[in-house]
Amino acid sequence: MDDFHYTPPLAERLPLKLTVEEDTTTVASLAARPWVDEELRASLHRANIVFVQWESFRDIDRPVFPTHTAELFHYFQENTPPDIQSEVAVRDEDFSEVSLHADLVWLPDILIPVGTLVVLPVVVNLISEWLKQRLLDRHARTDAKLQVIIESPDGGSKRLIYEGPADELWRITNFAQQVASDDATALAPVPSVPKSLEKPADTASDKQ
Repeated sequence: MDDFHYTPPLAERLPLKLTVEEDTTTVASLAARPWVDEELRASLHRANIVFVQWESFRDIDRPVFPTHTAELFHYFQENTPPDIQSEVAVRDEDFSEVSLHADLVWLPDILIPVGTLVVLPVVVNLISEWLKQRLLDRHARTDAKLQVIIESPDGGSKRLIYEGPADELWRITNFAQQVASDDATALAPVPSVPKSLEKPADTASDKQ
């Protein structure tokens, strides 16, 4: 539990930021990466949730993920319904994590493939519950950054970026609703946010 070691004083808390950017990341673009073999390629095309690697991160010349991505991925595998499949966009032998000594918890980028936007509330809820279990009493005093890439039917994607209190991650689901409403031709609507996600209640390695 010591990995998320820094809790900034309240005066230093980040203001909540929600932004959206055009993006080119899609299942097809991930499947075309040189480190993706046929088995992983087929799995990516079946997935509803994809953990996306960071490429050309600082001076690192290999795909990497923020620390604890493997732990979060296994949490997803253990807690998603049987009809929801999660996948990491690199092979096990290419999986690598990088520790970031920053004032916030960096979460892995998540891709929601076209036609599966209904899983977004599940993604946000699972990440929120995982953070509660990891951070315990620090949960309400910690900031986090999450980027969700939503694939569009037109071949592009929208990147939704959340940066703010870890206990308010549910806001990215409402934000996705707004983006979908403003750009109905590009994104399918997001279902209404369950009451349990609107105000989440407080509750007390390698990929392989």
